[in-house]
Amino acid sequence: MLFFFTGMEKRPTPTPADLLRSLLSQNSYSLRELDHFYRLLSKRCHPDATGGTGEEFIELRQVYEQETARLLVGAQAAAPQPQHQSSDQSQHQSSDQPQANQQGSEQHETPEPEPFDPRQLVREAGFDLRLPPRGCLYVGLQAFFSSGMYNYRIRAMHGLKRRNTTILRTIFHWSRLYDPDFAALFSAYSRHPLQSLSTTQQIKNFSYAKRLFLDGITGFFNYQHSGRSGTAAVSRDKFAWCSYTIRRVIKIDHPMAALAEWFSAEVDKPPQFRGYE
Repeated sequence: MLFFFTGMEKRPTPTPADLLRSLLSQNSYSLRELDHFYRLLSKRCHPDATGGTGEEFIELRQVYEQETARLLVGAQAAAPQPQHQSSDQSQHQSSDQPQANQQGSEQHETPEPEPFDPRQLVREAGFDLRLPPRGCLYVGLQAFFSSGMYNYRIRAMHGLKRRNTTILRTIFHWSRLYDPDFAALFSAYSRHPLQSLSTTQQIKNFSYAKRLFLDGITGFFNYQHSGRSGTAAVSRDKFAWCSYTIRRVIKIDHPMAALAEWFSAEVDKPPQFRGYE
């Protein structure tokens, strides 16, 4: 991989984005390698380092973001469904078939996936099982943010795939019962880890908006437990400033703004966890 990358640099005037596209065309890279080569290439074309217009950096980042999003979609996909025998095959496997052949075929069958329990996280969090769909959705969302799954590296870690899948399935299950529109909103947020930004100031403003959003999330769940109106007010302000920074200051369309507005509206409702813990 590194030999190929070094060889590409010797070709006539390749742009950083061209180098990254050539690497991706080999279909032999991991998410870690993609991130590593993006960092190396970005040092060669970032406007802060070169003093240029930043056009090459923007093109490079767009290629990187598109491929990262593609890999994340694959990492978040549910486990493959088991291969079932067709009805015709089931009929041919009659009861008078030798037992040894039946045992041999069973050994090659795909193992059944573990059944999904939508209240697993509710029990683990110590809540009363009478918690309504709204509260169950909050439990899933709290697990998502407290486990760091808003970071795409955490979502893509193979060792956490089972736990991450449980959290995501819990969120989508209860969102369909509480607020069907939230599933699409949350899916858009979780699949957009990066944003195309053209200037250093935009990058700083987006990082600021992300900090506001995560601070608002912390206050949101503290309010659900404590019921303190002051906590709710601070959380609401964080979400409002996050949305304002993204929509009015940076002037981009990013799903984090819409999600912040959803959480802000939820803060106006009575605290959900009190009385169920």
